[in-house]
Amino acid sequence: RPAASATVDSTYKAMMESFLLTNMAPQLPGLNRQGWKHLESYIREWTNERGKLYVVTGAMYSGAHGIIGNGVHVPTHFYKVIYDPIHQGAIAFLVPHRKISKSDLPAFIVSVDEVERRTGFDFNNLLDDAIEDDMEGFPEGT
Repeated sequence: RPAASATVDSTYKAMMESFLLTNMAPQLPGLNRQGWKHLESYIREWTNERGKLYVVTGAMYSGAHGIIGNGVHVPTHFYKVIYDPIHQGAIAFLVPHRKISKSDLPAFIVSVDEVERRTGFDFNNLLDDAIEDDMEGFPEGT
């Protein structure tokens, strides 16, 4: 789920691209309509306050996970890695695929390093290594 339709710019083409299968993953209603929805709303608010944010969203398949339909794997977790280029800060969320509420979100704040360790991806790798290492080692504000 790289981009929520409410997050993309206001062009019809961009909104329609958010509904492509390459931008979708199975998600329980108790996550999608509650905690995840609030997280996406917070990110839009933060973007309005800060001017520009880069957000990477993905699904994780850790251990035993379900399969639906014709072999569609169901994620065990979803993540968001958020980078603020103006303030050179970052925060990440690693959310289990289950019903969560808005008040549960702070419990799922993790370091960017933790998401990198669990996914094998290297986020913010175009930054100077010293800045990247400092920013990714712990959640912003901790």
